[in-house]
Amino acid sequence: MGAVFNDVMLRKRSAHSNHGTDYTVWVRSIVGLIRKRNSAEVPILLCADSAFTDQKAYEIFEEEFQINFITTGKLYADVKGYVGQLPNESFSMMSKNRALRRFTEFAGKLKSWKKFRRCIFTTLQCGEDRQPVKKMKSCRQLGGGGVAASKLIFIMKMKE
Repeated sequence: MGAVFNDVMLRKRSAHSNHGTDYTVWVRSIVGLIRKRNSAEVPILLCADSAFTDQKAYEIFEEEFQINFITTGKLYADVKGYVGQLPNESFSMMSKNRALRRFTEFAGKLKSWKKFRRCIFTTLQCGEDRQPVKKMKSCRQLGGGGVAASKLIFIMKMKE
């Protein structure tokens, strides 16, 4: 087994996981440690859930840290509206077991953001008729796993 790194930050229960600058301060220390022990050019990929879909954090990741990141995003009404208007030809399919994921890629920008970022919207479909899944319980029985029925994913790959 390779090296393992654990870091813990304790905060009061009422503080969100993306509270103030805690998140970016923590990422800054981890990125600094990785680059100090390896090299300034080592590729870093940060993965986070939708609690960390944050314009200010993304700007720091892109401009200061120059790291790659993947975060899930919240499905706001404007995103759902945009995706809902896309023609079927805009979507591709990927299957695993008896579950099918329908997905599309686009440049997305939330209302408060200054720039567009790469987005992937995916929705899980199961069963003989490949209907979109609204309740995960039925899809788990088909081998879909415990994943959300629909997801929005933001991806940033720094230039090489």
